Amino acid sequence: MLVADVFLNANGHYMQYEPEQALALVMRAKHKGAGVQEIAAQLRDWTTE
Repeated sequence: MLVADVFLNANGHYMQYEPEQALALVMRAKHKGAGVQEIAAQLRDWTTE
């Protein structure tokens, strides 16, 4: 999450999310096998310019 946030900030984009949302995404990826496409879609939803 932090890496994505730093990369986007360096390119003029920002992510807006609550810590609980980030934790839920990490837990889905770790325990329920959320795929790359699901994770990417969530990150796009949080991204603003």
